[in-house]
Amino acid sequence: MAYFVSLIKGNLILLPIQKGYFTFKQFAVKQEQTTLKVCTESCLFGALIDLVKAKTVLDIGTGTGLLPLMLAQKFPDAHFTALEIDPAATEEANFNFENSPWGNRLSAIEGNVIDYQPVNLFDVIICNPPFFPDHLLGPDPKKNAALHTTSLSFKELAFSVNRLSLENASFWCLLPSYQMTQLSEELAAFGWFPLQQFFIHNSLEKPVFRVVSQFIRGNSFTQPSSTTLSIRNSQNEYTPEFTALLQPYYLHL
Repeated sequence: MAYFVSLIKGNLILLPIQKGYFTFKQFAVKQEQTTLKVCTESCLFGALIDLVKAKTVLDIGTGTGLLPLMLAQKFPDAHFTALEIDPAATEEANFNFENSPWGNRLSAIEGNVIDYQPVNLFDVIICNPPFFPDHLLGPDPKKNAALHTTSLSFKELAFSVNRLSLENASFWCLLPSYQMTQLSEELAAFGWFPLQQFFIHNSLEKPVFRVVSQFIRGNSFTQPSSTTLSIRNSQNEYTPEFTALLQPYYLHL
């Protein structure tokens, strides 16, 4: 059996790499109950997010808890609240948090962001929201909630981000290009505009398939910075840019 080393409660512990887990260098993600599994684009999203000096972070729709785990590894002063509408996913996220080196800074809460009433507002909000339109619904209700805009529209998401953020907060989001444009229009109605954008290709020969954007409250006339990232090169190998971003996390980079 293969093992990886984790630091839990101040002790280095050898943990087995198990079936049903996605194993990183410093933590493992159990993903048996969660509809959406760990994927390359979500890992890249987590590696791109910069919390700067943020102390409080809200993850809307945390799933397995992947993003808070990645960010807790990178930003030791931040505390994370992970909101999840699916009870089984919430339970699994809390399991992943408790079995990570940073359990004291991570908590998952079951609930809908529309109804969520926190004690304090947040420095940063992150989200990889559902983005398929309702007419593409499949037979699995749990997968529909995770993938489709039935449980959280972009208008509701923009309203929630504005409601739950401190004055100088930022919002990070991952979406396909067209849906990012739609969300940007909803956020603009509340005075939120992109500060920086990352246009992600599977390879440079292929079109953009995801966009990562950081939004802040501010001036609509400010041109956001723009970065193009390719996951693989023409030889189907990870690019140096992707490798540099994911090397702190992936076991075999």
